[in-house]
Amino acid sequence: MSTATPLLVPIVEGWGEVEAIPALIRKWLQTNLRTTGVRRPVRAPGRHALIARDGIERYVSLACRIPRCAAVLVVLDADEGCPFREGPDLQRRAESAAGTVPVAVVLAKCEYEAWLIASAESISGHRGLPADLTCPASPDELRDPKGWLSNRLPAGRRYQPTLDQTALTAHLDFALARERSRSFRKLLSALDKLIPGS
Repeated sequence: MSTATPLLVPIVEGWGEVEAIPALIRKWLQTNLRTTGVRRPVRAPGRHALIARDGIERYVSLACRIPRCAAVLVVLDADEGCPFREGPDLQRRAESAAGTVPVAVVLAKCEYEAWLIASAESISGHRGLPADLTCPASPDELRDPKGWLSNRLPAGRRYQPTLDQTALTAHLDFALARERSRSFRKLLSALDKLIPGS
C-alpha cells in the first residue's frame, strides 16, 4: 500500500470485530473496485464506552487524528436497543466530533453475527457449521445470534468471535445479507457514502 493511500478508520467495540470489520470492508472494497485502505480499528472497551456521555466523540476525535484518515466508520451492536432510534443521535454526535472528516455510525441489529446469519447459505459448511445451514425468517430479530450459531455447531463446540467471526466473514455473501438484513443495508449505504466511486 502506498504511503499516500487514504485510510478508512473503523471504530469497533468487540475483540472479534477488530479483525472482522477490516476483513469485511476489504472484501467490499475489492468487490466495488475502490482503492482506499483500511486501518486496524480503534477499539472501545464495550458498547457502553461509545454511547456514554462524550464517549463516541472521544473515539471519533482520536480516529480523525490518525495520519491519512479519510473517513471514519463506527460499528457497534445494537443489542437490545433499536438502531433506527439510537442511530441518528449517535450519528449527530459523531459528526460534531469529526469536523470535516466524513463519518458514519452503523448499529448491527442486534449483533454483527446477525449479518453472518443473513448470509447463512454462504457460511454453511465452514468452521463446523452444517452444510445445510439456512437463514431464519428475520435474522435482524434474533435475540442471540451468537447463541444461534453455537447451537448449530457440533456438540462441545461454541461459536467464538475471536476465532470464527473473521473466518466466516470471508464467506459472507453481500447480496444475501443485503436482501435479508436492514442493518446490513445501512452498512453498505454508509460505505458507499464514505468511499464514493470514481
